[in-house]
Amino acid sequence: MNKEDPSYNNNQKEHSAFSSEFMEDALREAVMNSDIQFFTYYPGQKLCRIFTVAARLSDLPTEWTDFPEDFVIYTKMSDKDADAYRNMLKAIDDGNEQAECTIQLAYEGVYTWERIIVKATRDSEGRPAKALGYSVNVTARKSAEDRLQRERVRQMSMEGGVFEAFSFNLSKNTMPTLQTTDKGMNDVKITKEMLDEAIAIAPALTTTDADTRAVLLKAAARIPDAKERATFISTCSGAGVRKAYSEGRYNATLTYRRCINDVVHWVSSMAEVLRDPETGDLIAFYYTKDINDEVIAAKIAEKITKSNYSAVAYCEMQTRTIRIRAAKNPLIQAYDGMDYDDAIRAEAARAIDVKEEEECYRHFAVDTVVSELAKAPVYTYFYTLKLPADEMPGSPNRRMKCDFMYVDRFKTEFICMIADVTQIYEQERETREKLASALVAAEQASVAKTEFLSRMSHEIRTPMNAIIGLDAIALQEEGISETMEDHLRKIGISARFLLSLINDILDMSRIESGRMVLKNEKFDFEEFVDGINTILYEQCKHAGIEYECVLKSFTEREYIGDATKLQQVLINVLGNAVKFTPSGGKIHFSIEQLSRTKEYARLRFEVSDTGIGIDETFINQMFEPFSQENRGRTSAYGGTGLGLAISRNIVKLMDGDINVHSIKNVGSEFTIDVRIGMSEESAYRHDISSGISQLYTLIVDDDAIVCRHTKMILDEAGFKSEFAESGISAVGMVTENHKAMRDYDLILLDWQMPDMDGIATAREIRKIVGPEVTIIIMTAYDWIDIEKKAREAGVDMFMKKPVFASSVTKAFENVFKQKKCAEEPAIVTDYDFSGRRILLAEDNVLNSEIARSLLEMKHCEVEIVVNGAEAVESFAVAKPGYYDAILMDVRMPLMDGIEATRAIRAMRRADGKTIPIIAMTANAFQEDVKQTLESGMNVHLAKPIEPKLLYDTLDKYFD
Repeated sequence: MNKEDPSYNNNQKEHSAFSSEFMEDALREAVMNSDIQFFTYYPGQKLCRIFTVAARLSDLPTEWTDFPEDFVIYTKMSDKDADAYRNMLKAIDDGNEQAECTIQLAYEGVYTWERIIVKATRDSEGRPAKALGYSVNVTARKSAEDRLQRERVRQMSMEGGVFEAFSFNLSKNTMPTLQTTDKGMNDVKITKEMLDEAIAIAPALTTTDADTRAVLLKAAARIPDAKERATFISTCSGAGVRKAYSEGRYNATLTYRRCINDVVHWVSSMAEVLRDPETGDLIAFYYTKDINDEVIAAKIAEKITKSNYSAVAYCEMQTRTIRIRAAKNPLIQAYDGMDYDDAIRAEAARAIDVKEEEECYRHFAVDTVVSELAKAPVYTYFYTLKLPADEMPGSPNRRMKCDFMYVDRFKTEFICMIADVTQIYEQERETREKLASALVAAEQASVAKTEFLSRMSHEIRTPMNAIIGLDAIALQEEGISETMEDHLRKIGISARFLLSLINDILDMSRIESGRMVLKNEKFDFEEFVDGINTILYEQCKHAGIEYECVLKSFTEREYIGDATKLQQVLINVLGNAVKFTPSGGKIHFSIEQLSRTKEYARLRFEVSDTGIGIDETFINQMFEPFSQENRGRTSAYGGTGLGLAISRNIVKLMDGDINVHSIKNVGSEFTIDVRIGMSEESAYRHDISSGISQLYTLIVDDDAIVCRHTKMILDEAGFKSEFAESGISAVGMVTENHKAMRDYDLILLDWQMPDMDGIATAREIRKIVGPEVTIIIMTAYDWIDIEKKAREAGVDMFMKKPVFASSVTKAFENVFKQKKCAEEPAIVTDYDFSGRRILLAEDNVLNSEIARSLLEMKHCEVEIVVNGAEAVESFAVAKPGYYDAILMDVRMPLMDGIEATRAIRAMRRADGKTIPIIAMTANAFQEDVKQTLESGMNVHLAKPIEPKLLYDTLDKYFD
């Protein structure tokens, strides 16, 4: 056809159009089915068009009109990637021919790495008219690069317990890199024998790079066992690793023994192969770590399991599958992988004694095991097999023990460990039979002994009564000579000593036979101590010994126990102190409550003296019956040697102990600890009159310890107290306070003090303060002889030492009444809170009883809890409106007042937001006030609480 022919031209145009359209369709199809995405960028126009979206980006918009910002937001680029993308486009805008970047983009929540390349096309004037670009998904390559980099970092840092790391180019057998802390590697010399041995195992080593081969051979030389060395060479040689890689195994782990710095340990070597995405080369990494501790621990566990247990298994509770980990009997091993219930049923039918079969199945059941493990971390069950133990006399049936426990805290598997305890069981059975026979014999002997002692006691006491009675009558006769009177008195003393010996022997007999039973009765503790002191004060006064009794801590008003036996112990120890302390010496008796719960208290009694002391070699024997340090002194000091033995046994029955510390010719100290019951009344410490917490008190005693202990007791009761250690100091303190118009409300004076005694001190104080201040004399002795003189000096009353909280209450009651009467015109007395109920949260029982007394005086009903948690619980279970107010201490155990208030305010009930909550606390700083108010409390009252302020506050909120 002529090219000049118009039809020819038309045909050519149609063919070109068809070809162009066909090529464009083909290109679109190729793009849609590839990881490449083409686009066109128009510089300066904020415009980008995408040429056909690839299938993986099917929903991606094809036109962007605020480019690149709309694209940055859509693909959720990081700031770093967004800057890289903008800089690529800016390079084109600035006239560069080509620019590229590799960034991470998100599409439908999935991030991919994309390599983006843009090339500019220019108009006739050389300006960039548009830029053609394409994007390629390089996520797989990027991941490979990152993984390779991580392995290289890991090799350099040798993390995770690795002591040796090695890598080389597997494709080229070159570029070895070694990191090791095994110094012995540097000392290995590769011999011809070593090389020949290695090549015989792995012939491919002949083509391996010499440096790479040297590292492998040096590591192999550190393996002492020939078989393990051969395995290492064949596994870690280049040929072995390439073979594993070709089979799809990209890593391998080998466990063997190897020298590390001159010691042979179990180690683990791991080989891993990664492809370098840049070069395509295979890079092999080897890591070796010391696993000696883990391997040895596993072997020890295996040895223990095999030697101590017949079988060890565990149950996967989620699938009810049993897994057998060790079993001496292959029939048990066959249960591995079976249903747990089926396996237990089969084993019970096969091996368990017919009498115990059903019971054993029930105890092994999953529900039973779970139930028992909820009570204790280990559940143990014993059962009997049909199989006899032929190696033992009588061939008894085998006795088995199974311990169940959870594998870990997730409690999805439990372990069963079965042990043969036939020998132990039979030995225990024989022992029990022997003990039973011995017990019967001992009981018969004890009964005979008791009957003998009882009869002898009765027979001896009858004539003894006559001897003592007639001796007393004879002493009343007139006209007997002094010599005869002396003989009669000695007869009486000897008779009473013989009677005490009989009593001690009977007590010891009861203890040894286990028939001594302690009483469990309520007793007044102040009366108990007062009874002891009455006896000891007189004994010490007669012997010329100074006696002091000190209360070292707060004690309860009442306890529950055997007061008679406890008093017997204390009088025995104190009596020994009197007996072995010469005239002019001193005995110190202290009492301390170490701890208390709702049920029990632990008391400590300490007796120290300045007597003759005890030889160190005798201390361990002194509590044995009839023990005496020096028999020759019996006539001088008396005694049977039973007192301390009886005392220690009584203390043991009270869940306590006696300890002794002594220095010869210096003195002794006995410490007696006992556990004793708490009465219901002692759970709430005794009542204190409502005004006592207002008293400003001065304690005066020349003994600093007495001063501190008395102050401690008063402070616990809410007093503000100070002390002086002499009468002169006390007069000075009173004078200064009087000048400052801060007179003491109460002054406690010791009677006997050097320089100025209590009476003289009282006389001087009265001259300064007049009759307003109450003065009380504290004394351990009877005050009848000094009462008149003391009253004339201005003393108001007397109080016995030691100072108990209850004795403080009784003595101060009159003081408070006097203060109340004196202040009557200034105090509003017409409060009446009848029908009101208050919840009081206070952990100090003494303080709570003071507050109770204050409120009950105004006819208010009070309920007491001892911590914030109980306050929250009491309020939560009560009906709305049940309580009219809450008095809340701040510092309390379990939950403090701040937390408790927040919890109450957060409750979804009407009165939770409105009930008045009043802080009563010793925290009086401004920040404390702020904290209580921010927690939701209405008002803050600082301790000690002023009654009028408390009444005013309650009255305000009640109205």
